Amino acid sequence: MKTKTYLSLLALSAVIINLIALASCQPSQKITDKDITEVMRLTLELALAAQEIQDYNLIEDKANIVLSSENVDPSLLPQISGVTLTLHSPEQIQEKADQQGDFLYLRFKEITPALSVAEGVKDSKIIVSLENAWAIGKNSTTAYLSGGGFTVEYHLKNGKWVGEVTVTWIS
Repeated sequence: MKTKTYLSLLALSAVIINLIALASCQPSQKITDKDITEVMRLTLELALAAQEIQDYNLIEDKANIVLSSENVDPSLLPQISGVTLTLHSPEQIQEKADQQGDFLYLRFKEITPALSVAEGVKDSKIIVSLENAWAIGKNSTTAYLSGGGFTVEYHLKNGKWVGEVTVTWIS
């Protein structure tokens, strides 16, 4: 009986210690709107300036990019040198495709601040997924086998956000 009680108390203690440790894990820096704008800028530059987004070459007007307003706070939208970003709702994107024909547009599928604890080191990180997707008009007869995207994991290093592409996909 004493052994059973001892093991139960030991297990309960371990749970309490883990809960306290998790509660005390705070990012090394609070992630701000400025940080979100910066990682959006870095991601869009990777996609457009570095041409790393899937099927970049199929984007018809590379100087004028339609960006979905999904998952985007318009006040945080960055400026990209040499590119005009036009923010449209999903409904506006569909209307444009219905009226003008099919086109590729960009969409942030995810912008997620997170806490990373690796090897006992607390780290602020932001995970960003960007997709190059087809807007298909109601009268379109084309079935597209193109488009795609990538996910970048950003970490704050020496005051700057540094990203690594962790996932790519083809639609």
